[in-house]
Amino acid sequence: MRNAQLGGKKRAPQKRPSSVSSTTMLQNAKAIILQLDPGGTVTFLNTFAEAFFGFPRREILHRHVAGTIVPEENADGPSLLNVLHSLQSDPERYAKVESENLCHNGERRWILWANTPLRNSQGELTGLLCVGQDVTDRKWEEEFLRNCCGELQEKVNRETAELVRAYEKLQQETSERKWAEDVLRASEEKYRLVVENASEAIVIIQDNYIQYFNPKTLRVLNHPADTLTTRTVDEVIHPDDRDMSRNRRLRMIKGESVPSNFCCRIIDKDGGMRWLEINSVLITWMGRPAILSFFNNITERKRAEAEVQAYQEQLRSLASELSLAEERERRRLATNLHDHIGQTLALTKIKLGALEAQLPPGHLSDESSFIRSLIDRTIQYTKSLTFELSPPILYELGFEATIEWLGEQVQKDHQIHFELRSDGKQKALGRDISVLMFQAVRELVMNIIKHAHAQKIRIAIYQADNTLHVDVEDDGVGFVPSRAGRNSFGFFSIRERLNHFSGTFHIDSEPGRGTRVSLTAPLSTKRRSARG
Repeated sequence: MRNAQLGGKKRAPQKRPSSVSSTTMLQNAKAIILQLDPGGTVTFLNTFAEAFFGFPRREILHRHVAGTIVPEENADGPSLLNVLHSLQSDPERYAKVESENLCHNGERRWILWANTPLRNSQGELTGLLCVGQDVTDRKWEEEFLRNCCGELQEKVNRETAELVRAYEKLQQETSERKWAEDVLRASEEKYRLVVENASEAIVIIQDNYIQYFNPKTLRVLNHPADTLTTRTVDEVIHPDDRDMSRNRRLRMIKGESVPSNFCCRIIDKDGGMRWLEINSVLITWMGRPAILSFFNNITERKRAEAEVQAYQEQLRSLASELSLAEERERRRLATNLHDHIGQTLALTKIKLGALEAQLPPGHLSDESSFIRSLIDRTIQYTKSLTFELSPPILYELGFEATIEWLGEQVQKDHQIHFELRSDGKQKALGRDISVLMFQAVRELVMNIIKHAHAQKIRIAIYQADNTLHVDVEDDGVGFVPSRAGRNSFGFFSIRERLNHFSGTFHIDSEPGRGTRVSLTAPLSTKRRSARG
């Protein structure tokens, strides 16, 4: 709250809170409430304001707002007297003000202030009642949204420009092909002049033979002319694509609606495989139905796509292996903490007890009690750290018991009701699957705690067709899955790790209606191998 914020609507004279009931109401209100004198000194603040700003009451009460909750660099606006004076002539000017305020720990928070002038019975200004609402998250979200909108607009502009260029190119190619078709129908001689100089392979197929091809076809298909004129089309096409290609030609000859563009493979004269992008139309050739096709060699593009896919699979594999390696390292550290530090502390406590038994009564009792309490706290901290690193229960009792333990911790630490349902079947999960599913569930639960504002979490675990199913459901605020925002990367990470083990990840959510996330994974480890 800056000095320039002191103001508000001109209202009837009000008295300062004097009765016990009004003071109690102000003190217990769940809002930031301050009262200032005409000079800007704090004369009253409620318990909520004291807790919000973090100042001890003595460091803010009867002190000027500038340099306490108003940063020094933001205190250079109109003076308090000028602000209070302006309330008489322009009460609407400072009725509501958003400003950046300072907490005791140095944190900056944005507050929406509703300012009401206080007057005595003569109508003279005696102070200002300020009621504030923390809008920091909204400010950050607005800034985040502005940044996202800017990035989205840039991306839209880039992609729009690319689409325009692609559309123009497509229009040009379509016009050229349409023109070639018209020329072909008008005059075979004119058609030859066009197609023989075309930059793409052009062939006419009739009765399963190539009846005509332009010079470019020899380079695209990498076959000599006598092969193309003496062999059927099926002999050139890759065996795995022959049925598909033949079926398309037959349907086009019958006049059925078939997509004009498709891809297929051929075998060239050297026995190598080539990918072709083909655009075909039905024409009349020598008085009978035939197929006019335009070929483009896209072998390099397909190879690049395969390499990209292989790299993606490798990245998924590396991400999963990294996650499992991290869990193994956590497990090793947790084991060392338990086996070495924990046992050493326990032995130390036993030795201290034996030493105390040998001391005269009352001799160094305070010091030994203090040392014992330090050891107890250290042992407890070591146990907590061990569970945070890697819950031993996951390896000792299994996945379901660990989820039950996680639910107990959520209820204890965050007061969120937790419900676990299971089909009761014994599930022989592989170690990697147990670790993966526990990490995924724990991350989803942490997301619920941070973002969902939920009162209840329900988890269902069941087995069907050698597959483990886990549903994580909450009654929180929900969201639009396609606009996951800050949670999207976490969801992406879970999906990719599950995908590496042939698992699935599905989100069902709507704003105001909670969220349900369904996970599946095979009971045994079956990782997808990366090619390349």
